[in-house]
Amino acid sequence: MSAIQTTVDKHTTPQFRSLWKESLDLLRELDPGPGLTHQQQPLLYKRQEVLAAADTLQRDMGEVAKIMHLLSQGRTPDAASSSS
Repeated sequence: MSAIQTTVDKHTTPQFRSLWKESLDLLRELDPGPGLTHQQQPLLYKRQEVLAAADTLQRDMGEVAKIMHLLSQGRTPDAASSSS
């Protein structure tokens, strides 16, 4: 891998090197390692899916928080108690 890294460092742009580093970091983070068993595979794939969507998940959760705040602002105490 170090020979590839040397070639990347010599023959690419800084922007490409940044993307390359980010890709390698993700590869290390998502690597299940040698201890993966058959029973752990579904959890591994779910973990990879969540990690891959982390940026959009954070943004989406912020949107959900805004929506919940707006919904709670539109409720009156009477309406909240009558729905219980």
